[in-house]
Amino acid sequence: FTLMTKGNLHLQLNHIDQAIKDSQKAIEILKKGLGHIHPEVGRAMMRLADIYNYDCNGDWETDKDTARSLYQASLTPLRETFGNVNSDLALANNNIGIIYAMKNDTKNAMKSFYDALVGYGVRTRADEELSSTPVY
Repeated sequence: FTLMTKGNLHLQLNHIDQAIKDSQKAIEILKKGLGHIHPEVGRAMMRLADIYNYDCNGDWETDKDTARSLYQASLTPLRETFGNVNSDLALANNNIGIIYAMKNDTKNAMKSFYDALVGYGVRTRADEELSSTPVY
């Protein structure tokens, strides 16, 4: 957790590259110590994804793709630990949906937003299937 805190401090100082390095190292250590399926691993991946999503000044497309990949990687430890209904899982899916929407990929954006609603306990998979069935 110390490296994540250090990364957050670097982020506050606008030292983006060092914040990324600290966060990546923290994820490595967390995976070794706690295993790949642990909520803190998922949360650390989400934090690193946030840096790429909101704070990076590199290539926009690359930063968003990196953020999306990290959010997606965070889904497994969060889902396996907490189940389908939890706010961290919902937030990750929501952020994935926003990235897809910014890239005009509405199909994947909508799927991610539905998954976010499931994570918040507002919808179920059955609701999504019903809403996509045409009514005659």
